[in-house]
Amino acid sequence: MINILIAEMTESYGRIPPTSVRTTYALGIVTLFPYLQDSYSKNGYEHYYDPDANTGYLAWRLKTVQRNSFDGSHRRSRLDLQDSPTTYRESLLTSQQLFGEGCREALSVIRYSTDHSVVKERMRATFEYRQKLVHNQDATSTVLDVFPRFLDVPGLIDQDFSMMFEDEVSGKFLAK
Repeated sequence: MINILIAEMTESYGRIPPTSVRTTYALGIVTLFPYLQDSYSKNGYEHYYDPDANTGYLAWRLKTVQRNSFDGSHRRSRLDLQDSPTTYRESLLTSQQLFGEGCREALSVIRYSTDHSVVKERMRATFEYRQKLVHNQDATSTVLDVFPRFLDVPGLIDQDFSMMFEDEVSGKFLAK
């Protein structure tokens, strides 16, 4: 229960939620589960969070999560390479890309077609849409949710890799 509450708390209020939020969560625990209330403490919820001493189950778990997710200056920073896989790239075949209603139709064909050559052709035509989906920070679905055929049609990943990096780099990738 504590893990679930801390996960929700950090998702809603960030890595360091305010003291008032922590106190509200502790009060919520003893309100919903009265048998968990501590009859020997002042408010009954100090066992879960004591705002004066910053102790209790919620405080301890929150400190552990903060410690494990800390991304401070003492850790080595990751190099940001200009030509890394996270860099947004235009496809080489922008004139043949589908957008709007054509893209939605292609997605339907991709999902239900049994002909692998048709799937590869439509995947090639929806490359730009896929790249925008990959680089969209606010996207709620993943590429595999929208394009599940990556899992069962051989050669699709290589095709996308070739479209991103051209055939020369793709050939080196396959050779290694």
